[in-house]
Amino acid sequence: MTNDASSSPTSLTAVTTSSQCVPTDDLYASQWHFKMIGTLGYSATYNTDGIERVWGEYAGSGVHVGIWDTGTQSVHWDLDGNYDASMQIIVDGTLNDGQPPVETPIGYTDGEWQYLVGHGTCAAGLIAAESNGQGGVGVAYDASITGIRIVVGGTEEGVHWGGYLQTLGGLGNFDVTSHSYAGNVDFSMAEGLDWVAPFETAAELGRNGLGTVNVTAAGNTNWDGNGDYFNASRFTVSVAAIGSSKTGNAASYSTYGAHILVSAPNASVTTDFLGAKYGFNGLLDGDYTDGFGGTSAATPVTAGGVTLMLDANAGLGWRDVQNILAYSAVGTGSLYTGNTTNEGFAWKWTGADNWNGGGLHYSEDYGYGMVNAFNAVRMAEVWSILHPTAATSANEASVTTGTLAANRAIPDLYALNYSFNVADAINLEHIDLTLDINHTNFCDLRVTLTSPDGTVMSLFDGSTGKNITAGHLAYSFGVDGLRGESSQGTWKLTIVDAAGGDTGKLNSVEFTGYGSASTSDDVYHYTEEVLMVLAQSGQAGRVTLADTNGGTDWIDAAATYHDLVLDLNPGKSSSLNGSAFLTIAAGSQIENAIGGDGNDTLIGNDGDNTLYGMRGNDTLIGGGGTDTVGYDGSLAEYKIVLDVGGHIKVVEADTGYADTISQIELGKFADEVVDLRFTQADSATLQEVGLMYQIVLGRAGDLGGFGYWTAQKLDVGSLASCFVASSEFAARYGALDDAAFLNEMYHNALHRDADAIGLAYWEHYLATHTRAPRAADDPVRHRWTLAGVTRRWSCG
Repeated sequence: MTNDASSSPTSLTAVTTSSQCVPTDDLYASQWHFKMIGTLGYSATYNTDGIERVWGEYAGSGVHVGIWDTGTQSVHWDLDGNYDASMQIIVDGTLNDGQPPVETPIGYTDGEWQYLVGHGTCAAGLIAAESNGQGGVGVAYDASITGIRIVVGGTEEGVHWGGYLQTLGGLGNFDVTSHSYAGNVDFSMAEGLDWVAPFETAAELGRNGLGTVNVTAAGNTNWDGNGDYFNASRFTVSVAAIGSSKTGNAASYSTYGAHILVSAPNASVTTDFLGAKYGFNGLLDGDYTDGFGGTSAATPVTAGGVTLMLDANAGLGWRDVQNILAYSAVGTGSLYTGNTTNEGFAWKWTGADNWNGGGLHYSEDYGYGMVNAFNAVRMAEVWSILHPTAATSANEASVTTGTLAANRAIPDLYALNYSFNVADAINLEHIDLTLDINHTNFCDLRVTLTSPDGTVMSLFDGSTGKNITAGHLAYSFGVDGLRGESSQGTWKLTIVDAAGGDTGKLNSVEFTGYGSASTSDDVYHYTEEVLMVLAQSGQAGRVTLADTNGGTDWIDAAATYHDLVLDLNPGKSSSLNGSAFLTIAAGSQIENAIGGDGNDTLIGNDGDNTLYGMRGNDTLIGGGGTDTVGYDGSLAEYKIVLDVGGHIKVVEADTGYADTISQIELGKFADEVVDLRFTQADSATLQEVGLMYQIVLGRAGDLGGFGYWTAQKLDVGSLASCFVASSEFAARYGALDDAAFLNEMYHNALHRDADAIGLAYWEHYLATHTRAPRAADDPVRHRWTLAGVTRRWSCG
């Protein structure tokens, strides 16, 4: 760096503002699903504050969503601005124009099709209806959407199954795909493998290897859907439906199972096929409806949420997206209220240890809980800091037992327990458990899997399976409810024959787990829900975080918005909104932390810490070691100022967020790391440099310049002379006459125009003196004299 006062490193950008964006569209207030997925963090009272904060920065721009459905009406006045016809696909040499046909397809009555012709347009509106002041809005109202016309169900599916499979070759063209239909729960591996193969390819190759995110409807049958291999696959996000806008309870019809990842509201107010002749109708002369719903609605709501996540962080892998959906989902239904309406399963706490101090909540009715846009987007923003390598197909870890010959009888009215060991450890995301069973009435059986951590997952409850051929089942059940648990250890398969009259045999078992390689580098996620979780029976122990396996660890509190005090020193209590939620155990060392939207205080320990304050006016204290403060933008967008108490603040220009930093050695920005050791200089030196920038150059000091000038250790006179000799001083004031120059100095020092008497005095003075500053005077008592003139000081 040169000794020019204007010298500064190149730039990086800052965390953007969390200002809210409230749509003005006429029907927005009636789109009740936004009060559920849009709640700010966790709240017992639904609100739209969270998603409106998200919309202040992200609305899906640049993200392309493919909608596999009955067609999307591209000329609809609330979709046409977001519809991208260039992404329509070719099937067997013919353009699939993505439009809904008004002719009744084979296998439907005219009445049925008049109703369903608007299905795809309804789904499209929930994703990306425009924010244009009319109608409603989509979850990601700036996203690009394209319809891919298919017809599923009835004779049409059988006649055109091959054609439908060909459309799936276009999955990888999109960032996100939405599928508001489910498969048959027929436990068919042959058909299922054909169906899942293109989804696997899209996950592997889509988004240039990051993977297309495929969101699918669990179904509306109110039975166990794990026998639908399409939905049970790890390459789809299977979504259940929430039916109550008041309690958040499951819809009475929603398909359930251990393959469910998340749930979302069965939103009803959305775009519909134009006019009243076709579609669901009900609003705006039939152009909109308030009669949509089912998992058909929950799916595009979730796809819209994923679109917002990719807008916030385009570098997420498809597995990252699934993990964020799980960790950001909020508890709903009976978890905190005790209201079990439409629920078939109790909520459980999994054996993971990295969510709000312990395991995640999971239910076969809801998956990990209800989608929350604020949580998901805030986690997505920082995910690549926590996990620098995207989780994709290319780096997916797996472990398998191979085929285990069980050869165990299943007597009538008997519970068979079969235990097996998995030797290798990975961090689980999904399990395929392949069972080969003979039984004369498969519906008599109830099948569960218990993990080494003791979490029990229901694989089959007897509600389906009547048509299994010749009493023989060979099928891979999907399990999505054990994320964060280890594969290593003893697993227990339990098969209960619950009804009399039939017997069978467990022939073989094969366990295959998928996830990420085990590591001692841990990430502990905390959300606003932590205080509710701690209040639940048996969960108080979560307040203590013990990490004794070494590694480089993070606490991620990005999904919080109340003021946070996070202390990384063992034995010190941390609080959220004034309530204690965390104490790091003795002997544990957590190195790094990320704050949230509040005015947070992050306190480092004796190690080398990295602290990200994120939004708000934060206080970042390094402690011992070499500590780093992190910002996700460019250095040129930040300035450094000293307040009246001599505290050092890093200020983001666009938002005005001001972080107070102390005991910090380094600043990590998007394109470089800068030395901030100068911030530990004595306050008098910092104040002198700060005043020179303000009074001589008329601006706040930049980080690079502050670092340089504090290191020079010049007396105040020499420092002032160097500033006056700088190219910046010459460029700013060199062409001004004396009166204009003096007026600038008054503005710099006193924030006002020069008065007549003062101006006359200093003009007379300048007639016989230079513009060099009167630097020998106390710069605090005589601010204006730094803009005055006595004699020239040399810089040498």
